[in-house]
Amino acid sequence: MIKYWLTKRRLKKLIDGCNYEMVKTLLVRNLSGKVIPKELVCLLDKFIDNPCYDTSIDLIKYDSKIIAFFELARQGGFTEHLFKSGDIK
Repeated sequence: MIKYWLTKRRLKKLIDGCNYEMVKTLLVRNLSGKVIPKELVCLLDKFIDNPCYDTSIDLIKYDSKIIAFFELARQGGFTEHLFKSGDIK
């Protein structure tokens, strides 16, 4: 129970410090045209409709590798700067 709580707390800290719109753009760009499981499609639809902490958690629970998109989209980071300036579309 304690381990779950600590993990959830760390995850919240990481996710709260990111640009959800950038994550949405990166996910759509990277997964468009690929065959993905129906469950992931449902989770992505929810996230795309409402990119926020709650829908992010569901995606990360499904596949922990997705956290990399959130790490790239940290607010104030270099990658986010490139996204805002239009260099990452």
